[in-house]
Amino acid sequence: MLSVDYREKLFIAFAKDDNYEIDVCNLPVGDFCISHDTVTQLVIERKTLADLSSSVIDNRFREQRSRLIDSVTNPQKVLYIIESPTSQASYKGLSKKVLDAAVLNLLFKHNVKVLFTFSAQDTYEKVKLLHKKITEEFIVPFQPTLLNVPTVQSRGQKLLENVFLHQLCVIPGVSPGIASHIVKIYPNAMSLCNAYSDLPEKSKWELLKEIQVTPKRKLGVKLSKKIYECMSF
Repeated sequence: MLSVDYREKLFIAFAKDDNYEIDVCNLPVGDFCISHDTVTQLVIERKTLADLSSSVIDNRFREQRSRLIDSVTNPQKVLYIIESPTSQASYKGLSKKVLDAAVLNLLFKHNVKVLFTFSAQDTYEKVKLLHKKITEEFIVPFQPTLLNVPTVQSRGQKLLENVFLHQLCVIPGVSPGIASHIVKIYPNAMSLCNAYSDLPEKSKWELLKEIQVTPKRKLGVKLSKKIYECMSF
């Protein structure tokens, strides 16, 4: 689902002309929110260069940034889109150095994402593409680290499960939650490979598609095929 704050009039108009389905609402934070199976995947704040300069000058920038980060489980689920049609030495009295510092702090100090666009139309196209990749291709805004993976016992079979869990999480689109559902059925890499070996090629792609990863969602053919392709190397 792509939720759009009702104040984003131009974006809403683009979507209407494009016959693109969106949910127009009063978002508590951000200008756009991409969710999948009711889970927030990405909160997006759109700023023109003028907006960014004004918020830095009147000190709203830090407060807005904190609210965005506090609204999600991981700061990498926050994306700033900055509409900047041209490169300028300064804007509204702020030097390019100050604006660059604000962007670099977002990226390297606060671990949030930044995307530059050239216009409102370009922003619309980029957000629509992000929505498609996250909800249809299961691209996640951040890749899990070892700290994201649920803790498991590290002895005997449990150690093998833990190793396999980490291997699965390296595959794009496989979250720790999805990996844990796979491990319940195939506790280690060998058990999954043995299951693949007993099947014809097309059935191998579809082996995992029926695994229930949420109460309303199954793993699906696309991700099942991607896992098979990664495991077959």
